[in-house]
Amino acid sequence: MKNKVQRLIVLSLFVLMTACASLNAEQAIDLSPGSSTASNADMQYYFTSPNRQNHCELTVPLLSAIDRAQHSIDLALYNINMEDIADALIIANQRGVAVRIVLDDNKQDNKIPQKLADAGISMVYDPDKSTMHNKFMIIDGQQVWMGSMNFTESGCEDDYNNMLRVSNERIANNYAAEFAEMYEEYSFSADSPSNTPYTRVQVGDVLVETYFSPDDGVRNAMLDVIEQATDSIIIMAYSFTSDKLADAIIERAESGVQVLGVMDADQIKSNTGSEYEDFLRAGIDIKQDNIDGQMHHKVIIIDEQIVITGSYNFSANAEKRNDENVLIIHSSGAAQQFLNAFETIKTK
Repeated sequence: MKNKVQRLIVLSLFVLMTACASLNAEQAIDLSPGSSTASNADMQYYFTSPNRQNHCELTVPLLSAIDRAQHSIDLALYNINMEDIADALIIANQRGVAVRIVLDDNKQDNKIPQKLADAGISMVYDPDKSTMHNKFMIIDGQQVWMGSMNFTESGCEDDYNNMLRVSNERIANNYAAEFAEMYEEYSFSADSPSNTPYTRVQVGDVLVETYFSPDDGVRNAMLDVIEQATDSIIIMAYSFTSDKLADAIIERAESGVQVLGVMDADQIKSNTGSEYEDFLRAGIDIKQDNIDGQMHHKVIIIDEQIVITGSYNFSANAEKRNDENVLIIHSSGAAQQFLNAFETIKTK
C-alpha cells in the first residue's frame, strides 16, 4: 500500500509539472537530479543520466502516459524488460485500453514479453531475417514517444539515451501507418511499403520530418541536411559505419564547418568498418565515451538548428535491413537540449 501511495504522489507531481510546462513555449523542467526535459507544449525532450541514481527517471513520465491512455496503446519495441512498464500496460489492457505490441523476434522468449503475452496482450514478432529495431509508443492516436531508448532497465539506468514525446495527430498518423504495416500486414524490412502520410509536419512553430527505414530513404534525408551545414555538426553515435554519411561530414569539415562528436567506445572496438579512425584522420574532434554503460544516442545536430534523432544507427543495416524510425526536427530549442546532453557526455 505504501508503494502505491508513493507512486500516486509521484505521478500527481509529474502531471502538475507537465501542466506548468505548457504555459511557456520553451520551458525547461527538472524531473530529478541529472534528468532533463524541455517543452513547447507539443514536444518534450527527455535524457537519461546514467550512474547518477539507482532508478530509471523516465519511468515516471512513461507510467503517467500509459496510465492516462483512454483508448489505445501501440508499441513497436526492440526490447522491453521494465517490470513497472509491463505492469502498467497490463492494467491498461484490463481496464479496456487496446494494447498491441510489435517486438523483435529474438526477444519474445524473455521474461517480460512472456508476462505480457500471458496477460492477454496481443503481440506480433518480426521474421527471423530482419531486426525490428524501433523504439516507439503511440497513445490514443494522438501522442508519440520515440527515441533511442529501449524499454529496458539498463537502457535507462546505465546508458545515455533520449526520448521525445510529440503530441501531434499527423505525426501520430505517420507512426500508426508504420505500426499497421508490421502488426496488421506483417510487412517488415524491405517488404515494408513507403507510405508515410505526412513527411513534413508543422508542430507549433517547429517543422518536423518523419522517416522510416528501410522504405523512406532515411540516409538521403540525412544527407540533405548534413550537406547544407555551414557552421557546425555535432555527432552522438552508438554505431557509425556508414561511409556515405561519414564522407559527407568529412567534406563539410574540410570546408570549414566545425565537427565535434562522441561515439560508444565498445562499438568502436567491435564494429567492422567503424568511421572513428576516418574522422580522426580528417582532423575531426571525435571522442570515445568513458562510462560502463552504452553511449546509445543516434543523434546529429546541424548548425545548432536541426536535430536528427531516432532508433537509426548510422549503418548499412539501419539503412537497408532494420525497421527504424527517425525525426528531423528544425528547432533551435530542440538543438539546445541535445547540445546540453552532448556537453554532459563530452565532459564525463
